[in-house]
Amino acid sequence: MGHESGADVTDAHSGGVLAENAALRIIGASADFEDAIEAAKDAAGKTPGVTGWSGYSSTQVESIRDVEDHARDIAGNIQSSAEEISSTDQESSGGFSESDGDLSRPINHGPYSIY
Repeated sequence: MGHESGADVTDAHSGGVLAENAALRIIGASADFEDAIEAAKDAAGKTPGVTGWSGYSSTQVESIRDVEDHARDIAGNIQSSAEEISSTDQESSGGFSESDGDLSRPINHGPYSIY
């Protein structure tokens, strides 16, 4: 990108779709983890008396749920941002298309320019 601000709305929306697909793959990991811990606990049996399954499981499941929530939020935020940018571009495009006069000074040149 050059010396401008903006976004490619199509790319942003595509990124949101990819993030949503990734979130869908992640969601359910906490339940899978709980099932795996329960299976390990059952497989270990009561002897030799391994403890700590519940505490470990609840701590880790909480962290995994946070990841699931973040993944869902990121996907929604990317797509919402793309829609908002598109809407803003549409609203402001009329003002730029009506301008047909030349500026009296060069653009992007001067004491603060990177040129």
